[in-house]
Amino acid sequence: MVIPPLAETNEGKDKYAEVTKFTAKGDIPSLIKSLPQIEMLWKEDPKGYFHAMATSIRHLVRSKDSEAVKAAIAAFPGIIEKKCPVDADLALYYFSLKNEIMGCYLDIASFKESGDYYLAIADFLNEIRSKRIPDYQKKSKNLKTSEILEAAGVKRDQVILPELRKEIISKAVKDNQENEYMDRLQDAILTLERGIIDSLIVCAPSVKLENDKKRSFFIELANRAKLTAEEKKRLEVPK
Repeated sequence: MVIPPLAETNEGKDKYAEVTKFTAKGDIPSLIKSLPQIEMLWKEDPKGYFHAMATSIRHLVRSKDSEAVKAAIAAFPGIIEKKCPVDADLALYYFSLKNEIMGCYLDIASFKESGDYYLAIADFLNEIRSKRIPDYQKKSKNLKTSEILEAAGVKRDQVILPELRKEIISKAVKDNQENEYMDRLQDAILTLERGIIDSLIVCAPSVKLENDKKRSFFIELANRAKLTAEEKKRLEVPK
């Protein structure tokens, strides 16, 4: 299956095509060299950044080349410092692909045992939860022209200028698209929350710390992730 680039700029599309070519050839040196270039995409093309970065990191962390793993580790701080865009559509891609990238690092043994790694995930979970709207109800609809005009105050038999009719419909379609993005984002947040919490509960106990320090680690992890009382109970806290 050919996956089209999520990029929105020519630079982002070109970089994704280049990265895909490097991964297909197993060209690790070129893939490593491309990481700083991918970093440059973030400001203008967040989607392009995350799609190209996810493709690169996925390949690097699974490589048997020690330089590939080193490069992936060096890229991690830059990845976790990225913050969620305000736009709901961009936020959806941000959360989904950042989650995928961070999950890739579990393929690196040192990350499985690193408290700092799990704390970074806890911060990410907290960021996801900060965008959740309590008791959210879906707002997007299957729009009908008659309903759009009626909602805009146009009576059934009223004659209006074609330009005004077009403007009313265009605005309604745009608003509905924004509502659809938010609907998808809120659904994604709930799914990601459950997956990340389950992953933390299963994987965090493998962190390499003495029991007294491990207990402090779990407390900090729970606080930074803002875990609920029930979620805290599921954590395997050393006595």
